[in-house]
Amino acid sequence: MSVIVGDVNVVDALLFGGPSVTMREQIAQEHQSFIKSIDPSWGTALIQRTRDLFDSYNGAGVMQMVQNALNHVVAISRPDAIFEFSKIEEFQTAQPVMQAYLMANPVARDMYHRNLCDGYSDTYVDPKPGVIGFGHDHYEHVMNGIVVLPKEKDGDVTWTNYSSAWATETSEMLNITQKASMHNSWNALERLFAEGDRDPLSPWNAGL
Repeated sequence: MSVIVGDVNVVDALLFGGPSVTMREQIAQEHQSFIKSIDPSWGTALIQRTRDLFDSYNGAGVMQMVQNALNHVVAISRPDAIFEFSKIEEFQTAQPVMQAYLMANPVARDMYHRNLCDGYSDTYVDPKPGVIGFGHDHYEHVMNGIVVLPKEKDGDVTWTNYSSAWATETSEMLNITQKASMHNSWNALERLFAEGDRDPLSPWNAGL
């Protein structure tokens, strides 16, 4: 079951769709024109109240909350399987299977252990607290049989087979397409951490 939290603005957006950028810009322009038309003698309290009322329905925070809710609606229809992600809203609305593999990324785990990202705190349960890389099952599933080039010029090329990644009665080995999807998703995730100010592992678009 998926629960989407929000106010009346979120409900309106889910039922009727969010306002377009053009509509929001037009409303903002009309609001500014109205503010300028108010006689200053009426008092600053009235002007401020008008601004507050506008922001309660059209402010950036409200629009972001609406967009987050809409993103979650799209995610609910996405199968709980491995996909290649590149956009922050895809990471923020990942289903449990993708959450587990994304949280196996060494950069994500390091930030998670240092409380620098949310890490899907409402839904993700860490199966190997404190473990980064080798020893973490989902990491080994992704890295199994992958050739890793050295970071240093005179470093060694490595290739590892992990026994934890072998098929069992309850799990299957990732195929090459799934591994490629996860590696590309990991690269995109690390880029979002490095370049952005929003948390890609926060379902509610928290800041880093």
